[in-house]
Amino acid sequence: NEITRKKAHTMKLKNLGIFTLTVLLYIAFMTITGIGCPIRWFTGISCPGCGMSRAFISLLRLDFAAAFRYHPMIYPLLIFIPYYFLGSEKTPRRRKLKKFFLAVVIIMFFFVWIFRIFHEDSVVRIDPANGVMIKYLKRGILRCT
Repeated sequence: NEITRKKAHTMKLKNLGIFTLTVLLYIAFMTITGIGCPIRWFTGISCPGCGMSRAFISLLRLDFAAAFRYHPMIYPLLIFIPYYFLGSEKTPRRRKLKKFFLAVVIIMFFFVWIFRIFHEDSVVRIDPANGVMIKYLKRGILRCT
């Protein structure tokens, strides 16, 4: 039983490590390519997580105020991610609780996103005309006529 518990803990740490590495590679790729948010780049509309990469980088620089300005959900996420990956799942109740918190975090992201859209946040933008999708559609339509 002790061996099973150690294996489960090791697997949780491995999953957290893979998640962290994926996020860091994503941030590096977006920074190097200059795309920024791939959803905003493609559609011209900021996604609910827009600003999260910059918030994370601000945290690494210990600029806590800038981190919050880039995305207010950075602090709840810093609490939720370790809980989600490392929290216990011994009972069905705990598994349900993790799923509940995941749903709450997702809902909070959307509420923050909507709030930022309607309060002219400097990070969140809705500008479909500058999205790659609309630009290519316009080029295609203009060529057809």
